[in-house]
This record gives sequence, structure tokens and C-alpha cells, in this order.
Amino acid sequence: MKNIWIIIKYTFREALAKKIMITFLILSALTIIGFGLAFSLMGDAAGIGSVSQPNASTPQSSTEIISAGVRFLEYGFVATLFVIGLFLSIFSTAGLVPDLLKKGNIDLFLSKPISKFELLCAKYLGGLAIVFVNIVFLVGSIWLMVGLKFSFWETSFLLSIASITFVFATLYALMTLLGILTKSPVLPIIISFLIVIVLNPLLAMRSMLYDLTDSSVVKGIFETFYYLIPQANEIVTISQDSIMGKADIVYTPIYTTAALMIVYLSLSFFFFKKKDF
Repeated sequence: MKNIWIIIKYTFREALAKKIMITFLILSALTIIGFGLAFSLMGDAAGIGSVSQPNASTPQSSTEIISAGVRFLEYGFVATLFVIGLFLSIFSTAGLVPDLLKKGNIDLFLSKPISKFELLCAKYLGGLAIVFVNIVFLVGSIWLMVGLKFSFWETSFLLSIASITFVFATLYALMTLLGILTKSPVLPIIISFLIVIVLNPLLAMRSMLYDLTDSSVVKGIFETFYYLIPQANEIVTISQDSIMGKADIVYTPIYTTAALMIVYLSLSFFFFKKKDF
């Protein structure tokens, strides 16, 4: 455990030395400023709440209307923050494992009394910790601005920190596997962006696509891909439903994605252990 903690701290120092952390924070800060400018153009939460519930059947107090307005705003913010957070996280961490495998770097680490399992585990956790700190900064700042703007503190929005980090953790497990197999950050970045930009949105509406074809082969391909990649769109929906206070939330995508993360990590440890350096 001590070795893992030492490598995690080293990963943080490496990220600072390579300006990874600083770049992430700067881009997050620019995103926050963009949201702040958007807030300055908005009306009050009561007005937004009235717009978000035009057909409310029962009279509502001003507090209920403000709550509805804040929830409506945060509901819309979640999907945007998911995409921004994942994009920044992928770029920030894609090179960590390939850099570890470079001649000289890997030799230095393996010359120490540390196992391959501890080394890869620490690198994975170090990259995850870097992302978590930045996601806390990004989402926490937006939440703080919403609270200060509308004087209403809706804490369920902060659950998106865990949701974004969790989806990234699964993507990062896949990136780690691809990084070990290719020793390059290029393919992990391409595959991760393909999943986030193309496959997740496409698979999320696969039931609509099934109405256009009777081919069992096509349906089988879609279903296979659905369970081979993180179910990011569904987890976004879970975060949004939590914000809106829905009671009948289905958590199956979280369990499926968690199982997938374990598979990716297990394969990563297997191939890393088999490699000769």
C-alpha cells in the first residue's frame, strides 16, 4: 500500500511538471467563466421554474417554484458537464500509461521493490485522482455559482461529480488496456472519443433504430456493443433523474458499467504482467 501511495504522489508531480493539471484547471476555469456569463443573462429562478412547469395543476409556493427552476437548470447542465468533463479527462490522462511504458521510465520503476500490480494500480488510481480533483473543481464551481445566483442550494447536482468520475474510471480502464497493448496514447484517445461522441448516443436510441430493421444480426451487433462500452448516456439520465427527484430510477447501467470496468482492469493487469521489459 505504501508503494501505491508513493506512485500516486509521483503521478501528481508528473502531471504538474507536464502542465497537465494546470491545463486541465485552466480549461475548467474557462468553462466556468462561460457558465458564469450565461448566468448573467438569465432571469430569476422563479421565472425559470414557471417556464419549466407551465402545466402545474396545483398552486405552488415561491420556494417550490424556485426549487423547480434550479432543478430545471441543473438538469440541463449535467449532460454538458459530462461531455466537457470526459473530454478534458481523456486528454489529460491518455499519455500516463504509454509514458510509463517508455524505455527508461519502466526500467526505473521496476528496479525498485515494487510489483507490476502495484505499479499499474498506482498509475490508474493516480490518473483517476487527477481527474477527480478537477471534476470537483468544475462541477463544484458551477454548483456554487447556481447557489449564489439563485440563493437556493440543490445538493443533488453534486452527485454528478461521482457520475462523471465513475464513467471516466471505466473509460480510463479501457484506455489503460489499450495503452498497454499499443504503448501509444493515440488509439486510446480515438476509441474513447468514438465511444463518447458516436457510440453512446447511437446505442442510447437503439430501440428506435430497431423499428427500422428486422435483422437479428444488426440487433445483435448493437446489443453486443451496448454491453461492451460504458453506458454513459444512461448514467447521465440517472444523474438528471436524481436532480429532478424521481423515485423510480433504474440503476442497472451502473452495475453493468462497473462490471465492465472490472473486466477492463483485469485484462490490463493480465497483459501488463505478461509483458517483458
